[in-house]
Amino acid sequence: MTTILAVRSLGMLLCDTQGTYGTMHHQARKAFCNGAGLYAAAGDAHDCELFLAWVTDGEIREEKPTLHESFTAVALLTSYAIRHCSDKLAWEDIFENVWAIGSGREFAIGALCADVSPHDAMLIAAQCDVFTGEPIQCFTLEKVGDYPKGVWLS
Repeated sequence: MTTILAVRSLGMLLCDTQGTYGTMHHQARKAFCNGAGLYAAAGDAHDCELFLAWVTDGEIREEKPTLHESFTAVALLTSYAIRHCSDKLAWEDIFENVWAIGSGREFAIGALCADVSPHDAMLIAAQCDVFTGEPIQCFTLEKVGDYPKGVWLS
């Protein structure tokens, strides 16, 4: 799947770039900005594209696309709020300082508990989870205005 990590206190969203199709691996973009914050999605590539269209321009559309059960997403908003989204496209507020999604989430959270940097935590997740791969992308809220709206960040 992937590993995506949001750190509220640092205004930081990190994600790996490995896409997996069967036994093949490729580079994939998993994060985007819509002006309201940073978003990252994990799951089927088609589901991620549908999710992007659903939150384009910061306005969540009334009509919800149907996504696979394995889809999940996280948002780090400009207010520093973290929100989690399931395949049902229902948002849940997260009150913890750190939130991770994807198959390598436990490795990333565990590494942070051992007091490593968020970037190093993602590198550890990439070493331990075959569905998480380098390079690691790091995005910060202080640069949200510099990111193009509604496009996948790379």
